Amino acid sequence: MSDYEVLKQFIEKSNYKVKTDIDNLVEMCFAYYDSYVESEEKYDKDSNLEYVDDCILFVKDNGICEFDYYC
Repeated sequence: MSDYEVLKQFIEKSNYKVKTDIDNLVEMCFAYYDSYVESEEKYDKDSNLEYVDDCILFVKDNGICEFDYYC
């Protein structure tokens, strides 16, 4: 399963009511996570977490609603 599908499935299973659309929300989560990793240099590729698992933790820590808007 792709990272996109894993994150989408996480959001769907969370029972969060998406205000925009699921595709937009997934893209926003990845965009903000990638920006965070780039600016903070926090993602450790040698850790036990896969990229998408670390992204999911980032989304959980910040709240799904923080990424649910259109640019």
